[in-house]
Amino acid sequence: MKSPPPVTEYEIYLRVPELLTLQKPPAERSHHDELLFQVVHQVEELWMKLILGEVEMAMRLLDEDALASAHAALLRANEVERMMTAQLRLIETMTPHSYFEVRKGLGHGSGQESPGFNAILRLAPDLGETLRRTLARHGTTALELHRSPAKDPLLLQLTEALLDFDELFQSFRYHHLMVVKRIIGAGTPSLKGKPTELLERSMRQPFFPDLWEVREKMFADFTAGASLRE
Repeated sequence: MKSPPPVTEYEIYLRVPELLTLQKPPAERSHHDELLFQVVHQVEELWMKLILGEVEMAMRLLDEDALASAHAALLRANEVERMMTAQLRLIETMTPHSYFEVRKGLGHGSGQESPGFNAILRLAPDLGETLRRTLARHGTTALELHRSPAKDPLLLQLTEALLDFDELFQSFRYHHLMVVKRIIGAGTPSLKGKPTELLERSMRQPFFPDLWEVREKMFADFTAGASLRE
């Protein structure tokens, strides 16, 4: 009988043996696609853990006025959000039949119970407040920065990084909604109501409404100026 290969330093550092035991073994899977389903959702939780770490660091750096480093942390968080959305495509490779076979093992569980997802929802308002504190210390607002972009380009980029964060999370929510529609349909009820209705309702709540309102105020400035010229 051959002995198993020795565990390498790479495997020890990344805890690969433990990691690969976190999915059901073949004999316990309800369907071939259950491995795909578990891996994608486990990776989503890891991506969200990374996002939370980067956002928390960005908030600390903003309070320290380390603006360039805070901006870099936010850009990384935004890239991770893109990864979260891109991998949802893997779930769409499942047919409704295979999904419902896998779904039996989830019981009454729901993606809305995701600890990483809900932690981001809780943290995002704190990020917005941290930016507002930073702008106040510098004696400006997001609207003033957009009206005079040369006033403080780095602060302007920070406001845009937060808006990107918001938009990318909304994009993730939208693509998740489309996955749900593709797999179970738009009108399918669950114990918590119709999943599509719940998801659509939550998509109407941006993290940073004040940053979106800047666009409306800028357009109001533009139309007022156009009226004066006429």
